[in-house]
Amino acid sequence: MNENVATPTQPSRAYRIETAIKIACVALAIGGTIWALLPARAHPGSSVRSVSARTHTMPDFSLATLDGHKWKLSEHRGDVVLVNFWATWCPPCRAEIPSFMKLSRQLAGQPFAIAGIAMDDGGATDVAPFVRNEHMNYPVLLPDSSFSLGDGIDSLPTSFLVDKQGRIAKVYVGEVDPDALSEDVHSLLNEKL
Repeated sequence: MNENVATPTQPSRAYRIETAIKIACVALAIGGTIWALLPARAHPGSSVRSVSARTHTMPDFSLATLDGHKWKLSEHRGDVVLVNFWATWCPPCRAEIPSFMKLSRQLAGQPFAIAGIAMDDGGATDVAPFVRNEHMNYPVLLPDSSFSLGDGIDSLPTSFLVDKQGRIAKVYVGEVDPDALSEDVHSLLNEKL
């Protein structure tokens, strides 16, 4: 029996293939359009937003660090700040920490800060041993029940690169490419206020 001949209950093989190709093309077109329209998420290889396109200010927050001090975003106005939402149980989060530590060492003494907001449910009990073992050299913050900024984070890791005036210059969803991050940070450090 020829499989390209339609039967009353089954479309021909050619029709099924043509339909599958049309569906795939439509799905790709929709997906590409959605991806292109996501202004808050950085496209791989894209640079930081131009100054005129930076319309969202990072909301101010104040959280306790692991060593009991308070870390407040507004106290870092004039600095380029990387705010990283992460968790100890998250493999891509753990993978990007060494590059953050390296960047922190390289830019010591410059107007640059990193704040790692640990989203672990266990708080300091889960986070402190990990931070000690990894010798993390930047502040790790512990959100409390009043911290609502983390509610909008859909996936970990998510990082916000904030310019010297507190505006969101770039958002990284997923593991950050260390070279792209370094380039983005240096670009913001070189901007005049």
